[in-house]
Amino acid sequence: MKLNADHYFTGKNRHRPCEDYAVSGTEPVPYAILADGCSASPGSHTGAMLLALSARREVRRIFRRGAAQSVPDYEALGRAVIRRAARMARLADLPETALDATLMTAFVTAETVIVHAYGDGFIIAKRRGKPDLCVAEIRYETNAPYYLSYQTDRARNRRYGVEMDGAKVIQCDGESLRVGYDAPVCYRFPVREFSLVALASDGLASFADKIAPEKGLIPATDMIREFTAFRNFNGQFVRRRARRAVTTCEKRGVVSTDDISVAAIYAEEETP
Repeated sequence: MKLNADHYFTGKNRHRPCEDYAVSGTEPVPYAILADGCSASPGSHTGAMLLALSARREVRRIFRRGAAQSVPDYEALGRAVIRRAARMARLADLPETALDATLMTAFVTAETVIVHAYGDGFIIAKRRGKPDLCVAEIRYETNAPYYLSYQTDRARNRRYGVEMDGAKVIQCDGESLRVGYDAPVCYRFPVREFSLVALASDGLASFADKIAPEKGLIPATDMIREFTAFRNFNGQFVRRRARRAVTTCEKRGVVSTDDISVAAIYAEEETP
């Protein structure tokens, strides 16, 4: 099985810091990670980067120990990531709100892509031999995601539970599932069955036609198809496709009103 991973992120405004961040790699296992900072939280553009880098370090640490068949626990992974990121944030003298960011991770173990989502966004998968994509959208009824950063401050964590105690909604294939705001979101995609697993921030749901704004936002599924219409999966396949998608959309007068990040893992079956 040949595996590749790549990522892309860009800001909606070249004159402001991008609050999305993404990383990917293939050693010691293929992984794809993205973080989407909260625009209302000061310093989240730096915090999102720290969160993604902390997650990468934790994934590398786990699998470099030789436990290639192990699956990191959802809660344990989240705790380890936020604790390391919080230490780095304190050293950088960042505000406590800087780590208010969605975190999504994907990594391969035992021929399975494991996805953990802490916050909101999209999980995208493609079955082998099937033209359609499987898309799961994670959103919050209060439009205020529950971030890992709340776990580092008991007062903020308690306040969120009182003021923002809305359900987390997972919508997939026309069906919706309501779960608790802090319920784990973990998916498993066997690489023998799925050739592509991608993560995307909610920026893909922010595209609009500036020539005809009365049309409203373009359906996120349309933009997901645009950003995952890969011609091949060699090298920086996500970056090539995303840049082409952004350019094509701009020529049509379609622009995003939010930052964008995409990270993906591709598994190619080797021919005998």
